Amino acid sequence: MQQRSTFIPVQYSVVLAIGCAGALLARCREAAARFSLGVETGDLLSIIEMAASLRPIALLVDADIYGFDPGEFDALALSVGARCILIDDEEPLDQLVERLGRLMTASGPAVAKDGPTPSRRGSPRSGIRWASAARNRQAA
Repeated sequence: MQQRSTFIPVQYSVVLAIGCAGALLARCREAAARFSLGVETGDLLSIIEMAASLRPIALLVDADIYGFDPGEFDALALSVGARCILIDDEEPLDQLVERLGRLMTASGPAVAKDGPTPSRRGSPRSGIRWASAARNRQAA
């Protein structure tokens, strides 16, 4: 009789930080660590593939980056079952920790948007879809 392994891999919960660098990324990492969450980072060229493979519980999106194409970020969050959390360079660590804490205790559908109102600078339809299409053209 052949024995089967009963090992079940532990699901590693992550958040995907988009457009975050320097001190903002450090605050994201520190806040996520308080909830035993990993933080992965991505740029506009890689976030679609990263989100699809990682299935993050949240997209931490710089509010200025979000403003370039809000609909696409919301659609990406919906497609992977994540929440879209808008953050900015001035957000204090304790506020980010509080917002992640609400996410961790929330029940119900995983799709919601939380955060400051993004600025509306830049072209309104430039964002994720364009960057992904450009990357695909380069690979061809």
